[in-house]
Amino acid sequence: DLSLAQVSQRLQQQDGTAVKAHKIADYLSQARLTHYVGSPYRQEALPTVEVPDPCFSRYAAQLLSVSALERLGLYEAAPHLSVDGEQALYGPVVRCHTVLFALSSGKSRLSQVGELVEDEFARLLGEERYPQRSDLQGWLDRIVARDQAQAQEGLPPQERMVGHFVRQSHQLLARTAPAGAGRSIYVDLHTIALHTAKPVPKAKHGMRQRIVKALVKVRTISANPPGRPLAFSLEPGDSSLHDQLDAAVELTSLATGEPVEMVGMDRGGLSQDALKRFETKEIGLAVWADDTPTMRRQLAQLQREAFAEGEYETVRGPSGRKGRRLKNRLADVPDMAINAGGYRCRTVVVEDVKTGHRVGIHIVGPPARSWSARSILAFLRGKQWVEEQFKQEIRWGVDKFCGGEVLPGLQRERPEAEEVEKLQEKAR
Repeated sequence: DLSLAQVSQRLQQQDGTAVKAHKIADYLSQARLTHYVGSPYRQEALPTVEVPDPCFSRYAAQLLSVSALERLGLYEAAPHLSVDGEQALYGPVVRCHTVLFALSSGKSRLSQVGELVEDEFARLLGEERYPQRSDLQGWLDRIVARDQAQAQEGLPPQERMVGHFVRQSHQLLARTAPAGAGRSIYVDLHTIALHTAKPVPKAKHGMRQRIVKALVKVRTISANPPGRPLAFSLEPGDSSLHDQLDAAVELTSLATGEPVEMVGMDRGGLSQDALKRFETKEIGLAVWADDTPTMRRQLAQLQREAFAEGEYETVRGPSGRKGRRLKNRLADVPDMAINAGGYRCRTVVVEDVKTGHRVGIHIVGPPARSWSARSILAFLRGKQWVEEQFKQEIRWGVDKFCGGEVLPGLQRERPEAEEVEKLQEKAR
């Protein structure tokens, strides 16, 4: 059993957390654990077979991902993040392992790394100890400092250490993808909120429904095989999908060495300029139509005779037997005016059988001249893979799993008046 002073001392040794004994006592009191006593039958419930201590680690299952990390090129890219000498206690591979394995072990913040069982996690890494929060933060700070120093020397971004690492990562991701993976892609962006007092560009956060200081992650994912990541970039918060679309396509082509033939994206990247550019470049572009008065009027004018059967869904009837039911109908309009300026392009209209709601899909480029309406809808349905990737990262805590020295300029800002009102309403 540990005394309160010993608990405080151990927390300090693990990750530098300074908590006084009376604070620990208050926590135990609120959690009703002050008089907690372990079950005397615990040892009887444990397996009788003793496992040799040097061979045991509850994190051993993480080693199953090593082969996948090797195929994805982690061990070729990680050395580019080396900012310490040969005498450093930990190398970049060990630090990358710590971050990745901590994430897959359920930790969602860098500050939680110290909560891992020290000897067992270190055994997983093949070390006597593993990097703690302060070590990882210092390593990330040195990477940023090196990159800033190279920027001041006048080196272009692609020649600096971070840029070289990112470019190498793109090439390795593309190298492990099957041939042709970069020909049909999906492009989407994800807003990562930042809590800082520094002058960082702002963006509207979709889940929070308000303007926040942010970074924007732009990602391209293969449509075939579906869900295969190909390239990524981090941009200022005021960047839009429309602004980054051409750069994302070019980045994917450079990484895979293959020309992009078809691009699918959400309505956030829709614009007449983008449709014209891609049509001129002879690159296919499919995008969901925007909800504007012009489009609502055009969709409403379509007669029922213009629609044909589209997708079917599997349903179970009252008797329990499975059957197929029509899910939507499709209308293929080869030359629809899609905005007030009269710009025209091929549009596939999807009508929900149950609700009668209609939505359009605009498409330009060579696929617009050869793909069927069903093929276009099936292709754009696959864009859900990008959104699922972002959602999975949020569940893992990737948005919050970052380091850096905690400075006064990085402290959380006070909530806005509108946010305070919402919190007060929930409290009532």
